[in-house]
Amino acid sequence: INALTIPSLSVVAFQSAFATITVAVISGAVVGRMKLIPYMIFVFLWSTLCYDQMARWIFSRQGWLNQMGTIDFAGGMVVHFASGISGLTATTILGSRSDFDPDALKTGQTHLPFTVLGTGMLWVGWMGFNGGSALA
Repeated sequence: INALTIPSLSVVAFQSAFATITVAVISGAVVGRMKLIPYMIFVFLWSTLCYDQMARWIFSRQGWLNQMGTIDFAGGMVVHFASGISGLTATTILGSRSDFDPDALKTGQTHLPFTVLGTGMLWVGWMGFNGGSALA
């Protein structure tokens, strides 16, 4: 076994963890503002059109930000910057939670599918972060 190489499947799993965490951060911003199916469509489109591009710019050797010397070990730009800006944009477009469901503020209810989805994504994502960060 060559200790200088990492199997491609491990790299895919590590990058998938980054993508999962990014979507989970956005879910915290839109919870109570979107239904589950439109959110899942948003996740697919956002991951494909936004996250994949930004990850390639930074993590790929051919990425223009990587070639300029950008180093992003823990995903500060790809994960936190991209999800933070996207969450802010989504909440600005979608409006207040009380606009979506006026009764939600009175009852203090939580949206169980989003809670389970976000918890699962964070659980899987952080496992990958912790394991893969040692290789960075």
